[in-house]
Amino acid sequence: MMKLLLSCLLIPACFLQARGINVHLMQHDTVLHEIFRDTVYDHSLPPVELDIITYSNFFKITTVGYELILRNTEMQINGVELYAGPRNHKLSTLKPFTLHAGDSTERNRIDRLSIWNKFPFDTLCPETDSLVLLTDRGNLTLYMGEERRREEALKEQQKVFDRSMSEKDSRYMLWISLLAALLLAATAVAIGLSLRARRRRNEMVNNLFILSSENERINSEMSATLQNLFKQKFETLNRLCFEYFEKGESPALRKSIYHEVEKEILKLRQPAELARLEESLNLYCDGIMTRADEQLPALTAAERTLLIYLFSGLSARTICVLCDIEIKAYYMRRYRLRNKILASDAPDKAFFAGNM
Repeated sequence: MMKLLLSCLLIPACFLQARGINVHLMQHDTVLHEIFRDTVYDHSLPPVELDIITYSNFFKITTVGYELILRNTEMQINGVELYAGPRNHKLSTLKPFTLHAGDSTERNRIDRLSIWNKFPFDTLCPETDSLVLLTDRGNLTLYMGEERRREEALKEQQKVFDRSMSEKDSRYMLWISLLAALLLAATAVAIGLSLRARRRRNEMVNNLFILSSENERINSEMSATLQNLFKQKFETLNRLCFEYFEKGESPALRKSIYHEVEKEILKLRQPAELARLEESLNLYCDGIMTRADEQLPALTAAERTLLIYLFSGLSARTICVLCDIEIKAYYMRRYRLRNKILASDAPDKAFFAGNM
């Protein structure tokens, strides 16, 4: 009898293969037919459908055949159970049954799977029994009886009808809801635009702050560079004055060196040149003499002149030549002037003392 059943199953399989349709014979108690490239693909149909094919009782074995239709859908069947009798006694298949279906990559495909499962009893009652597929997309229930399936279909249609009537009855509320939603959306858009504008303003302020900080840093570097360049212009004069002091032991050598710096020395001693030197100091050194005059009003004219020379970066020997004093007298005057500045209440006294 089993051989006859297998022969009956193999004949349609050969026929389907001859028509170019994929057919797989599964082990255990299941035969799976896979069909691709359906001629008509209706997007309005559900992605998963389940329908009864046949059922039979034979030698304490109940065989249930059903068709599973998948439209562009993958599904993992983790088991099949049969609920029999008025008390819904749960029965599993004779052998473990799992199946992964719908794994084709072809677009707009329809997979039709014809499946037969066997259960260990032979008293199937269509009026009460039902088949349940346990899948990763939820459980699918298939009722054995035609009347029960019609009943469920009528219930589903009743639900659709109730939903339709409910939608008609609530149309007015729907329009109000839509209007409220539009108002809320407009408000949300306005708030979003406001927040976006505020965020842009904050970004602009942050960018301006960063640019300001960068400009301040660049200005500080430029100021330091200008100060160094301003002070380096006296390097030649400092060197000549050093040679004048160190190498000018004899009157002849002293005279040969002195005539090179005599013009510069006489120029720097003049009040007009001293005023220009002070003006350059204020221009290139952040108004240092203006700040000194404001914060150190007790300075004498000689102390102020010495401070101009010190701020200009002139060496000790150059200042000695300009002021016509000995080197010891220079250090004493510088020491007293520094202490006088540090003992004052000038806010920038540390800055003044650091540039002397």
